[in-house]
Amino acid sequence: PETVKTIGNLAFGYCSRLESVYIPQDVTLIYPKAFQKSANVVLNVAEGSYAENFARTNSYAYETRGYIDAVLASGECGDSATWTLYKSGKMVIGGSGVMDSYANQNETPWADHLKQIKEIVIGKDITEVGQYAFGYAHNVEKVTFEEGSKLEKIGGLAFYYMLYVTEVEIPETVKTIGNLAFGYCSRL
Repeated sequence: PETVKTIGNLAFGYCSRLESVYIPQDVTLIYPKAFQKSANVVLNVAEGSYAENFARTNSYAYETRGYIDAVLASGECGDSATWTLYKSGKMVIGGSGVMDSYANQNETPWADHLKQIKEIVIGKDITEVGQYAFGYAHNVEKVTFEEGSKLEKIGGLAFYYMLYVTEVEIPETVKTIGNLAFGYCSRL
């Protein structure tokens, strides 16, 4: 079932006639001997998942299926702007218009998930990224603006202290970049 997160030692060991095992994409631990002496088994794994890496690393036969990125959390971040954070760590800002500004990172609607955000995608109809919008989202590796972006303003401290971002292509439509918008992005 999709609720399984761990497959223990010998869970499917010595199953000589076992041909196929579907492994949920959210499995985060498979013990090394989980399929010991089950020579005919083919693992059905999600592309890019822990299970795919396990199968490859341990030389098990496997077939991949598409990865479905489930929603972890979502909400509003402006009058017409929305946010969606997926389990993969991808955050998408959608809708249109101005994103809200915040006094600090703890006031953002995604404050409880800051450490989980790995990628930020700003939708083409967003016109302003608010102050402190993604400040202190330390684990972000990539920030992109959708093609055809109408973005005009990036608020102060909007992308502050992102330790892993190395490149950002700011849309041609941007007229204002606030104080320390990309401050302390040491690898940028």
